[in-house]
Amino acid sequence: MFENKLDYWMEKRGKKSKYLAQLCGVSETTFSSWRKNKTQPELEPASIIAKALDITVDQLIYGEDEVPATDPLQEDIYYLDFSKRVYNALKWNDINTVEDLLNYDGRKIKKLGPKSMKEIEDKIRELKSLKEKDSLSFLGKND
Repeated sequence: MFENKLDYWMEKRGKKSKYLAQLCGVSETTFSSWRKNKTQPELEPASIIAKALDITVDQLIYGEDEVPATDPLQEDIYYLDFSKRVYNALKWNDINTVEDLLNYDGRKIKKLGPKSMKEIEDKIRELKSLKEKDSLSFLGKND
């Protein structure tokens, strides 16, 4: 029952179909079919929608009351707002969660130059600082 949750969160956050369809790079017709539960979005558009609605993909799929408790360290790196190049390179190197990133051993990631590596190192420093303060729960979801 994805559509009920999507409508609920769209209304709660004041977001319109046209805006979310544009963010996902799909037509309003495709987005409408998701809302009517005729089809389901792939993970990437669902993640884009969840981020735009300032919720997790689990909340979008399961609903507010059915969201499993999540450990901030298990959040997907998607929410860390890396550049697309860095995000894709991290995923390619099996760095998928905040915990994976914090456990990153500093080896050079293939196909990334110094600027991209600095982006990763800066984010790791920021996350370690937040972890020490026990305030990891924000994870950049407040856009």
